[in-house]
Amino acid sequence: MKEILGLASVILIGITLYMNGQSEISSQNQFQQWQSLHSKFYTQIEEQYRRMIFEQNKKMIDEHNANPENTYTMALNQFADLTTEEFVATYLDSQLSAGLKKRSVKPKSQSIPNEAYDWRNTTSVRDMKSGCISSWAFSTVGAAESYLTVVKSQKLSLSPQQLLDCDATSFSCNGGVPYKGLNYIADNGITVESVYPYTAKFSPCKREGGPYTINGNEDVDDLKSALRQYGVSVFVDATNWQFYSKGIFSNCEDNVNFAATAIGFTETYWIVQSSYGTSWGQNGYIYLAPGDTCGIESFGVRAI
Repeated sequence: MKEILGLASVILIGITLYMNGQSEISSQNQFQQWQSLHSKFYTQIEEQYRRMIFEQNKKMIDEHNANPENTYTMALNQFADLTTEEFVATYLDSQLSAGLKKRSVKPKSQSIPNEAYDWRNTTSVRDMKSGCISSWAFSTVGAAESYLTVVKSQKLSLSPQQLLDCDATSFSCNGGVPYKGLNYIADNGITVESVYPYTAKFSPCKREGGPYTINGNEDVDDLKSALRQYGVSVFVDATNWQFYSKGIFSNCEDNVNFAATAIGFTETYWIVQSSYGTSWGQNGYIYLAPGDTCGIESFGVRAI
């Protein structure tokens, strides 16, 4: 009997070790597949560190998605090898709120049952990439593109790189604010991205201005009313956006660290365009809960 029990114990230990080994292989394979998908390359030491972060993030994402009370889901994306602190430092602008004054709350336009506006076809999602905190430039061209498409029937892909290089009132890859970018377009004009492509780094200005212009910009006190016409540049808190996948998001903190483009609304959410590429979120968009979620109603500005 003792021999049988001893044999059973050995078999059980063997099965446990085998299953642990299989789990380790599966985890490693998943990380390698993710690396290949997002073209991630590391030194040997860094790869061990990034894999550890990847596995920690995956565990957190799985636990979040298993909770039926959450109104949105998360997914492993291009940011899966970053800690929250690294994501914030690399892709968000902690200085964005400097000089901004939150506007006083004013009466908003009344909602109309089943009302919805969606201007996604007036601008396009692009990827700011790492190494350049340029959300302000993408938010600027998003707002200008939406205005030009709707008001002037000019469907364009404007150049955020030209703003990074040529707008002397902003700080290029160290941050900026869209109203200054819109002022640049009003004063100088702007060219398209095919003429002045994005490089995700600052370079001396290669071409000043361009043929596409706006008249200026104006503050947006009533976001819903403005979005009945075309897209709006907004300042938001994106601290917890890192792994957003789909659903209605309201998990915000009290920061202003990202410039985005509000592109529409329904009765149940705002439609917001990011500059994280189409592999992030809902093809590059996030749905924010109604109201001043993540500060979306506090700092809007639009092209005129």
